[in-house]
Amino acid sequence: MLSRSRVTVVVTLTAVLLMIALALADGPASADSRGADAPAADTITIKTPVTVTALGGAGGERLAVTAVSTTALTSMTVHLLDGTATADTFTMTMTSSTPGATSTASTWTSGAITTQSLPLGDYSLTVDAADQGGTTITAVPAGTLAFLDTPRITPAAGDYVISAANKHPLINGTITELAPGAATATPYANQPIVLDDPVGGNIRLTTNGAGSYREALPKATAGETITAEVPPTPTTQATKAKPVTLTAHTAITGFTAKLNPFWQVTYHGCLGLTAGTPGHVPALAGLAIQYSAGPHGPWHALGAVPAQGGKVCGNDGRTFTGVLTAQRANAFYRASYAATAARQAATGDLPSAGGVVHAWKYVTRITGFTVSERTVASGGKLTATGRLQYESDGKWRNVARQTVQIILLPKGSKTWYWIARVMTNPWGKFTATVTDPVTATWSAEYLGNGSHLAAVGAYIPVTLKS
Repeated sequence: MLSRSRVTVVVTLTAVLLMIALALADGPASADSRGADAPAADTITIKTPVTVTALGGAGGERLAVTAVSTTALTSMTVHLLDGTATADTFTMTMTSSTPGATSTASTWTSGAITTQSLPLGDYSLTVDAADQGGTTITAVPAGTLAFLDTPRITPAAGDYVISAANKHPLINGTITELAPGAATATPYANQPIVLDDPVGGNIRLTTNGAGSYREALPKATAGETITAEVPPTPTTQATKAKPVTLTAHTAITGFTAKLNPFWQVTYHGCLGLTAGTPGHVPALAGLAIQYSAGPHGPWHALGAVPAQGGKVCGNDGRTFTGVLTAQRANAFYRASYAATAARQAATGDLPSAGGVVHAWKYVTRITGFTVSERTVASGGKLTATGRLQYESDGKWRNVARQTVQIILLPKGSKTWYWIARVMTNPWGKFTATVTDPVTATWSAEYLGNGSHLAAVGAYIPVTLKS
C-alpha cells in the first residue's frame, strides 16, 4: 500500500477560491451583472461517527458511511490509518446502498474487514469522495475504529460478607475474548489482569489456560469494592467487571431503655461488628430507637440516635446514649440500624436490630383538684384538695401514701413554685391549708416514682387583694 499524507481540508474550497479568482480577473461585478439565480456551490459533507457493524459468524466487521451531497456521489473510499495517522494500513472502496440519490443523504458500506486482512489495533478513518458535479473531497476525518479483541469477565458467585469465618473473601471468575466478527469466544488464557483494591492495594494476577482467575484477599475491609479489570493492550480493549462490595454484619449489644416518671425514655447501647469480624463501624448515622405495643412489633420510630457516637465498645464499635419522649406508658423498645449500605453501597455494613426491652409505668392523674377561695385578702388562707389515682386494667384506683406538691405560678412569672407538700391518705385524697402569698395560678403536682408516672391537676387562678 502507498503512504499518503493526511489532508484535513475539503478540496471543494479550492474550486470556490478558483471561481472567485476568475471573477476578479474580469473586473468587479456590478449588481446587474451578477445574476440573481447563480448556482449554489457543489458540496459533499461526511456525517460522523461512522457506523460499525460486527458480522458475527460471517467474520470481521463492516463500516457504513453517510454523506450529504449537492449532486449524486459517484465514488467513496475509506482509509484506515495506523496509530501514527500518517500512513494507510487498509483502503476500502465503498458501495452505495442508495444508488442514484441526489441532493440528499446516501449511505455507503464496506465489505467485511477480517483479521486476515487487517491486523488488530486502533485506527483512525478518513474518507475520499466525488460527485456528479465534479466536486471531490480528500482525507476528511471520520472518526476511529477499534478493531480489537473484546474480553468478557464473568465473576463467580461468592461469599463477600466478611466474618470471623470469612476474613479473606475469595475473588474469582472467568474471562473470555471475542475477536471482531467472531461467533465464538475463546479463553483469555495466560494473560495479565488486575484486581482493583482501593484499600489494600491493587493485586496483579495472570489467568490460567482456561481464562480463570482466583485470589483470596489478604486484607479485607467492609465497604471496599474489588473490581476485576483487563488492562488495555495493542490488540485488546480494556474491560472492567461489575464491582464487588465487601460487607460485614453489625451487632447491637448491651441495649437498655428506661422510662422515668416524666415520660422520658433513656437509652444506651453499643453498635459494632459481629464478634471476630475485621473492620469497624464508620458512624452511627441511620441508628434509631423504635417502640412497639408488643415484643414482636409492629415497630414505630421513636427518634434518631446522634451520629457521632461515644466511646469505643464491642468489636470496634461505638456506644450510643440519649433521651427521647415516650409515646406510650407501656411499651417495648429496641435499637435498629438501617446500615450505611442502605444509603451508600460503598460503605458495606449490614443492618441489625438490638435486643427488645420492656419499659413501663402506671399512668396517674390528679382528679377533683380545687381550692377553697378564688379571691383571698392579704395574709388570708386557702385550702387545696384533690385525689391521686392510677390506672390498672382499665380502672382508676387510689394511690395511698404518696407525696403531692401544692404549686403555684405567680402572675407574670414563667416559673412554678411549690408552697406545700402533703401525703395522700389511704383513699388517695390530699388536703393542705396555706397562706396565699401572691396572685397566681394554683395546681397540684405528683412527681411519680419507680412504678408511677407524674401527673398535674387542674389550673385554678386565685387573686390576692391587698
